[in-house]
Amino acid sequence: MRKITAIRVGAWQHEAGTYAPYSLSNPELIQFFAVVDADQLRREIFRKCHHI
Repeated sequence: MRKITAIRVGAWQHEAGTYAPYSLSNPELIQFFAVVDADQLRREIFRKCHHI
């Protein structure tokens, strides 16, 4: 299976059923390369968790 790269819009939506938690447990399948959020702290947390 080919790896998917994605941009995250809204960094604080970590509810079940989203791709953000899935990408952390399956980095070989999906990887975020950018994050967009109005809140700088949320962007930084997401960026650090996802190694952006």
